[in-house]
Amino acid sequence: MMTDEKYITHIDRVFSQLICRINRYEKQQRNNGNIMWWRCWSIAASLLLFSFIGYHIHEVNHRQDTNMLVLTGDIEGRKQHTLPDGSTVWLNRGSKLIHPSRFLGKHREVCLSGEAFFDVVQTGNKKFIVKTGKIDIHVLGTKFDVKAYNDENEIITSLVSGSIQIALENGTTGHIALKPGEQLIHNKKNHSTTILQNVNMDMYTSWKDGFLRFSQSPFHEVWVQLERAYGVRIRLKNPLLTERKYNGSIDLRNSIGDILEVIKTTTPMNYTISGKDITITE
Repeated sequence: MMTDEKYITHIDRVFSQLICRINRYEKQQRNNGNIMWWRCWSIAASLLLFSFIGYHIHEVNHRQDTNMLVLTGDIEGRKQHTLPDGSTVWLNRGSKLIHPSRFLGKHREVCLSGEAFFDVVQTGNKKFIVKTGKIDIHVLGTKFDVKAYNDENEIITSLVSGSIQIALENGTTGHIALKPGEQLIHNKKNHSTTILQNVNMDMYTSWKDGFLRFSQSPFHEVWVQLERAYGVRIRLKNPLLTERKYNGSIDLRNSIGDILEVIKTTTPMNYTISGKDITITE
């Protein structure tokens, strides 16, 4: 029979893997236009998933009253939640956080797919661990941002205050410690790791307050963040725009049309909006 701690870790791992598979399948089917088939498959997978968890809860311990919960970013692109230990987490659009209804055992473990800003409270020496499938982030009490979308090649961890330790997927380098103002970038394809110092944290955390900030940012980066913030798909038919750099701030209370009009004042472009599809031309 599993102990409480091993049980939580086991379910947490399986749940995270299945959520990641659903996310990848969703992206593939949307790209192929098979929306209805994906919805049916996703519902079936979710039912199977919860049946699996319910079975193990019953078999492992009849007295176990800890459930696994899934938090998501809302339609506005960000959502604030309070975790069972009193920690606060903000989730960006398209993000999911999996956590138990109670933190049992020696650690407080959560699984993240997407982007989240954490304000973690310290509870003695009980570590708070964020699992992304590629890196694990260990903290006691601190503020930091993690960007770990399944469809992006990099996992970016930005430390605002306190301290964190990061364990890489291969486990060969031990734990990498970050100080406030530092950022770790882990490349999932070639498994390389870069640490940047004196990073402007507002550039990476302002989304939770409803702003996107850019400093000499390439158009592709602006484009991707707008897609995520507004839940749209942007087609770029003027490749010369990718060479442009942008500075400034975007207030997410404005509509995507308003934002494009502002960009248009400094960029030689036109655009059309059809539902959630945006086409940018010369």
